[in-house]
Amino acid sequence: MLNIVLDYLQSVMTNASFFFSNFVFLAGIILLLNQPPKTRRDWGVQCLELAGVFAVWFVCWAILRSFSDSALVGTCSNAIAVLFCAILLRSYSRPVRLICSVTYLSTYTILCGLMMQIVSLLIDTSGAITGFLTCPVTIAVVLFLKRWHIGSVETPPTGYAVLMVTISVLSALLQLYNLSIQYEMSDENHIMLLVNSIFLLVQLMAYYMYYVIGRESAARQELLALQHREELDSDILATAKQTYEALNTVRHEIRNHDDYMKCLLESGDYEGLKRYFDQYQAENAEIIRFVHSGNRQVDAIVNNRITRANLLGVQVETVLAVPEELPFGEKDLCSLISNLLDNGIEACAEIGPEEGEKTLRFQIRQSGNYLFLRTENPVAPGKISPERRLTLQTTKADGSLHGYGTKIIQSIAEKYNGAAKFSQTENIFQVDVMLLLRERQAG
Repeated sequence: MLNIVLDYLQSVMTNASFFFSNFVFLAGIILLLNQPPKTRRDWGVQCLELAGVFAVWFVCWAILRSFSDSALVGTCSNAIAVLFCAILLRSYSRPVRLICSVTYLSTYTILCGLMMQIVSLLIDTSGAITGFLTCPVTIAVVLFLKRWHIGSVETPPTGYAVLMVTISVLSALLQLYNLSIQYEMSDENHIMLLVNSIFLLVQLMAYYMYYVIGRESAARQELLALQHREELDSDILATAKQTYEALNTVRHEIRNHDDYMKCLLESGDYEGLKRYFDQYQAENAEIIRFVHSGNRQVDAIVNNRITRANLLGVQVETVLAVPEELPFGEKDLCSLISNLLDNGIEACAEIGPEEGEKTLRFQIRQSGNYLFLRTENPVAPGKISPERRLTLQTTKADGSLHGYGTKIIQSIAEKYNGAAKFSQTENIFQVDVMLLLRERQAG
């Protein structure tokens, strides 16, 4: 009778530790895939999400448990619950959710194996003790992943994302293999303990390095955006000075022009008056030629780039219909338009006189809740391949900023729930950017 009671208590403790450790695991994934709660409502929503995902986990575990009592049942249930969270919780982008989910799942799986191996080396039974020991370690891992959360990285590098997923999958597969053989090869627990510890360290270090590299990439894009803004401010000042000097020259000559045209008018030489007026208008057309799109910030950027294009012998044709107020950051808008126009102007400047016209076409228009931007420019035949042109490679002296034009354009488009497309047909290169007008969508 005593043995029956002891077995029952052991079963209750084992089941309690099992459910409690998995509850802590699910609470961790809820915290990782959500923004930090700030209000009571946020806490309430996340508690409801935790209750829902625990119910999903329990149903999956109960169904799988009816077919098998293997240790892999719990791991499979965890994987299904994590996938459920990664699909439904939308606080972060899809790549961030994927990386956080697989990293956390593989780390937790390794931790369970480590706790089981450590306890089995010290005592004969490990069921209840392992479950309770896993909880504080799991909390520590959640705090580590949350402290250096990759959600703060706006544009995670794709190559490192693939590397992170690969490491996570390999770690999880190793641990699953370990679970399947540990009872048959208990004498190799020391080796597997060392291997799992190394994989856990690699997993956490890879996650941290991913965070660091992503932040450095974002900081570099920020630096380039600020550099564009400084160049724009400097160019606008220089253009304003040139325009002011040109207008001063015209102002001093107005009296002479007026007197001469008055003489032609009094003498009845209307043909001479017409020729003189046409010549006068042509000579001063560029001084008073400005783009008026409806948005002052866009006008300042585009007019500045038109002035720069004229100095390089490049014509800029614009069709601009822009709302007076835009829900985009001033730095983002400046960086986006500057990159689009600079790339087109540089491409046109490379064209020789016999290779075609140097004309850049730039368009901004609103359609529904979206703002569309497009640039079209010719490229020198045979000089740059479509693949190289699609990287928006810089021709400026600072080669360290090589290739960041594309990244900045794509990053800004994604930031405002839009998209960017780069294409080349024959000798015409085209960039299309779509941005969501959030304020107008809300209205």
